[in-house]
Amino acid sequence: KLSSPGLQLAAEIKQQRGVDSTLTRGSGGEFEITVDGKLVFSKKKAGRFPDIGEVLAQLQRDAALDGGA
Repeated sequence: KLSSPGLQLAAEIKQQRGVDSTLTRGSGGEFEITVDGKLVFSKKKAGRFPDIGEVLAQLQRDAALDGGA
């Protein structure tokens, strides 16, 4: 079963950014967020699950860098 925090994060991304998320089952407790092939967050690298706010902030920064809103 996909994690509840993962489902919550997907719902929040959809609500805040209007972007549909695809959750893919991993192994070994891995949790990564990629957007257009770019790694936004890696639980394996950070050693923790992401905070919803930090993921949304990173998506906003990335959109600004790409010329979006």
